[in-house]
Amino acid sequence: MFETARRDLQHLDVDELTRSGLELLVEQLSSLESAVTARKLDVMATIARTRGKASARKASKSARTAKKLAEMPKTRQKLVDGEISEEHADAAADAAEAVGDPEKADEALARSGGEQPAGRWGR
Repeated sequence: MFETARRDLQHLDVDELTRSGLELLVEQLSSLESAVTARKLDVMATIARTRGKASARKASKSARTAKKLAEMPKTRQKLVDGEISEEHADAAADAAEAVGDPEKADEALARSGGEQPAGRWGR
């Protein structure tokens, strides 16, 4: 399954696409990237729970955070780049849930790094 997807992406001829086609492709690739990242984080949470002896509660929290970060690309990238901690990511996901708009929360939180303590970061 993954090899076919990789092969299809490698052979995609972007030179033949119009500007609107390119923009649509970027949108679709971003959506795919978010879905893959969310699934990856979900699997990582399961690994942490089973191998790392994380509690079911922590694994569940990690899975919820992963799903929310799929809608928050800037915050997700900060986590990947090590600019924020997992606690910051949890706080960001909680903030997005509280305001009901992950994109708005992502924009607001993207302006700040992990310099604030995680408990205050998403507020």
